Amino acid sequence: MKLLHFRFCQFLTAGLLRRQVPSLWRRVSLLLSALVALAGTGLTLAAPPVTSSALVTDVQGEVTLEQSGRSVQSTHPALLDTLQKGTRLHLGNQAHMVLVFEKNAKEYELSGPGYFEIDLAAPRALEGKAPTQKPLPVVFRQLQLSGKPLVQATLVMRDADSPQPRLSSPQQATTETQPTFHWEPIADAKAYKFQLVDQHGAVIFSQAELHTSSLKLPASLQLIPGQSYTWILKVVAQDDAVLTNSSEFTVLNRDTTRQLEAAKTALINSVDQSPGYLFSHRLLYTAMLERAELHEMAVAEWKDMMAQRKE
Repeated sequence: MKLLHFRFCQFLTAGLLRRQVPSLWRRVSLLLSALVALAGTGLTLAAPPVTSSALVTDVQGEVTLEQSGRSVQSTHPALLDTLQKGTRLHLGNQAHMVLVFEKNAKEYELSGPGYFEIDLAAPRALEGKAPTQKPLPVVFRQLQLSGKPLVQATLVMRDADSPQPRLSSPQQATTETQPTFHWEPIADAKAYKFQLVDQHGAVIFSQAELHTSSLKLPASLQLIPGQSYTWILKVVAQDDAVLTNSSEFTVLNRDTTRQLEAAKTALINSVDQSPGYLFSHRLLYTAMLERAELHEMAVAEWKDMMAQRKE
């Protein structure tokens, strides 16, 4: 049946190629004939070798990595590092790690002292206590973090002497269709002027005179998920000089917002689990915020995690 289907596909493409591109048809015909001959032998083309990777989502204490029989790191690996099949781990007394395996959507907690090896779909204990395992919450399974390190609480701030007013939020993205806009107050400001512009360049809201450092959109104005907006703030100083700054942001689409809400729920449900699994889920949730460009929320979550860890 597979060979018949292959012949049918060959028949569909043959006429068009023969008429339009004769030289290309000759090359394609030779390739198709070779593949048919290969199918008749029962042989198959070799698939790429299957590799596994484990994502480090929590690590504490002294951990040493070994690859190809040699020590490559004498201290614990970084969060969100990827460990390949064959990597061996030495965990000292009271050390522990949590590893997420994307291949089987499970997470494993390793406790020291122990000696472990990353296998195809799980870590195995060579010495010490066997790892515990739990299914990874569904909402985190499509995150695909491998090779994409999280920007850990990195903020690019404007210089303190910048003449422009600093716009705090929203920046880059928001889940809210009626966000509150925040900026840093300026001591000698006489008033602020606010404008909100949609992605087509039309002014959809403006406030001529403000004396606070925040503004909530009126209930009658709902922003559209999936669309981009620019907010513009003008500061009128006591000498009537005007300083201006602007920031563009996107209202996340409904699917992304639902995923983030589901991730937050999964995080709340992790509270009764071990500290390692809870930290792991918080890290994955923070990574989701970062991927959605909710940088302020990601940074706040990360700083709180580090304050609790006190390392």
